[in-house]
Amino acid sequence: YSPVFPIGIDSSEDPKEFLMGRPWFEREILKLAQSAITNEELGQDGNPDLLFIGFSAMDWMIHDFGPHSQEIMDAFIKLDKYLGNFIGFIDKTVGLEHVEFVLTGDHGGLPLPEYVVEQGGTGGRINKEHLKEAIEWIDEECEERFGKKLYHREGGNFYLNHERLKKANLKPERIYEIVEKYLTSVDGVEKVIIKDDVLNSTQQDKMTLRIQKMVHPEKSPEFFPLVTPGFLYRDPYGTSHGSPYDYDTHVPLIFARTHFKSQEDTSPRATVDIAPTIAKYLDVNIPEYCDGS
Repeated sequence: YSPVFPIGIDSSEDPKEFLMGRPWFEREILKLAQSAITNEELGQDGNPDLLFIGFSAMDWMIHDFGPHSQEIMDAFIKLDKYLGNFIGFIDKTVGLEHVEFVLTGDHGGLPLPEYVVEQGGTGGRINKEHLKEAIEWIDEECEERFGKKLYHREGGNFYLNHERLKKANLKPERIYEIVEKYLTSVDGVEKVIIKDDVLNSTQQDKMTLRIQKMVHPEKSPEFFPLVTPGFLYRDPYGTSHGSPYDYDTHVPLIFARTHFKSQEDTSPRATVDIAPTIAKYLDVNIPEYCDGS
């Protein structure tokens, strides 16, 4: 095994299915972007053009190997080269003085839990059998004490059947007590969150605000587990994301143009700030209902 690409593919598998999880997918995406610039004549007149490019393969690879792995270092070296070639192409066809680049990510991610522990931190992988057992205990106790079909469950997410609860004269808290008792007994489950408590909270700490933005008033489950920092569901290898912790929510946000002076702003920003920033740069009015600033 070599920690640099190309990494072997099982001979019984279709190689095309693995392209999405290899650095060369990013190269092909940039080739497609070059075709769009040429065929759509982007940047060839006085009207602004927007070109959006998503590097999805990096997400797939980091899920498999972890952000600090040799494989990902090799993938980033390759991506850096591909980007250099792409920027060179733009310079020749459009001129960098006419282009502004914006670079960001849609989410962060947890380093491999094993790496976190090696570095002296706390982390791990939630044991699927323990979680399954806890959920079975919840279902059995709720059915035994209160009856059937009081909720719909997807994994550890509980969607209450309010009509049945009302007929049974049963408060949601009774279900929550059972859910909370068993789910928090699983190593790696920090607590169980009540949707209404989050939505009605007036607290302004970053964790509460982040969870509020993760929750939909109607479509989110009434009760759902929050993992302990450093833990994830993925097993037995790789990493994932989806928590409100800094390692999952912190992403780069870079605006670059040839005449910009280099400076760093460490104040809290959000990716939704990109659209109104570009709009202001182009002297375009920003609707009041638009998120970001």
